[in-house]
Amino acid sequence: MRGFRAPGSSRAGGGMTRRSALGMIAAGGSGVLLAPGRLWAAAPAAVPPAPLKYLVFVDGTHSGSYHVEFVPRAEGFTAVSAMSIRIDFAFFTAYRYQQDGQEDWHNGRLEGFEYLTNDNGQAILVSGSRVGDTLVVNGPNGRATVPGDAMSSGFWNAGILACKHLVDPQTAALVPLAVHKLGATTAEIANRSIHGVAYALQTFLNGTVWFDGHNHLLASSFTQEGHKVELRRA
Repeated sequence: MRGFRAPGSSRAGGGMTRRSALGMIAAGGSGVLLAPGRLWAAAPAAVPPAPLKYLVFVDGTHSGSYHVEFVPRAEGFTAVSAMSIRIDFAFFTAYRYQQDGQEDWHNGRLEGFEYLTNDNGQAILVSGSRVGDTLVVNGPNGRATVPGDAMSSGFWNAGILACKHLVDPQTAALVPLAVHKLGATTAEIANRSIHGVAYALQTFLNGTVWFDGHNHLLASSFTQEGHKVELRRA
């Protein structure tokens, strides 16, 4: 959400960036999951039998949705994600964001991914493919080779918690990730009580995520530049 200034915010530090409204993505969209100590992304132990559906709230207002579906393939699956956010002010739409992602998995390894983002009219494509024990990533600034234990920033499976760095699905930049387990907690997220195992995350987004007993995302909460962005299971 680069360049967007939320209604009523000041110019000095009050601008709502893409990270402000997409703290859950990473929401971007969905992620490339890692197992610790391995040079490739590890598939989740249990792929959900049904799509995962979430509601997105910005500053307490229902502003969008995030869905992840799983398509079975021979010895693998494809995870297809879609995030849509719209922020309205008075009688007009002040901001729109859409990100569609796809990850192809085979025998527990991530073979490739692609994220297409429309950031308020600006189209951005980030893709990656496995070459041996590395990932070759293409983004707005060209091509780069990153370690095979890198991942993208989606949190639909707790495998992300084993990761030490992320590939931003919009910029393709490689950034560190620090995770601190908070334990079983109950919190009010988007006007609903959420109980799960919580983790604090510090990366290009700073916030908290909650997972259920099947290690699937329940909710997330991030505050960026004074704006609260929440995601919870629909």
